[in-house]
Amino acid sequence: MQTLWKLRLGMDRRYIKFRNESKGQWARYGQTASSALKDAEAKPLTKEELERVIRELYFEKVQRVVKQDGKVKFEGKWYHVNGNLSGKTVEVGVTLRGVEVWYNGAIILYVDCFR
Repeated sequence: MQTLWKLRLGMDRRYIKFRNESKGQWARYGQTASSALKDAEAKPLTKEELERVIRELYFEKVQRVVKQDGKVKFEGKWYHVNGNLSGKTVEVGVTLRGVEVWYNGAIILYVDCFR
């Protein structure tokens, strides 16, 4: 039983070496993966993509009215803020940390969307 395990482990190692050294370089005409990445060029952003990146970096906030149940809808999702704020206007925005809801200059809700 133990010899069978050693035999299989040896076959796995040989295949991994073949896959990483021979097969992979053959598919890239002899280039390694890192050399192919070094030769790659960055794709330029379109005007729409650039505007979206700028909006996200500058943390553009939008105003939303809190519903009677204390929820705010932002980018297709509902966020529960506070029932006491129903009818009040809050600012909602996406930052590098996640979605933030602001009221009177203070953060009242923070949702980490990037984990």
